[in-house]
Amino acid sequence: MKKVLLLLSLLTFVFTSCDKDDENSGVNPLIGKWKIFSVDTNDYESLDDCMSKSWILFEETSLTSKEYVKKGLDCKSSQNTVNYTVEGNNTLRFKDKGIERVLVYSVSGNKLTLEGSAGTVVYVKM
Repeated sequence: MKKVLLLLSLLTFVFTSCDKDDENSGVNPLIGKWKIFSVDTNDYESLDDCMSKSWILFEETSLTSKEYVKKGLDCKSSQNTVNYTVEGNNTLRFKDKGIERVLVYSVSGNKLTLEGSAGTVVYVKM
């Protein structure tokens, strides 16, 4: 589950839709803290109470994800930080445990959509 969420969170950035002011401002629309909102992946089609606590924090060159997964009756968390680069208008590239990942992202209003081969994850800005 941890690997799937991180993979989706980091491997699944698809569509970028910003208004013209955002495009011209030079500000990275990913910067900030995002709380998981919905998930539709190979492993999960909805969030449980535990998983709904997960979040991503984008800084200028690094991404930290904190993922929560249910193990038995317990809600366990793990945190991971990676460096990333943005290529073009909506492609994110990073290495996670030695494996190169490429994601496509979309930001629309306060929603960040990440889409990849394993599915789609949507976050809302905190």
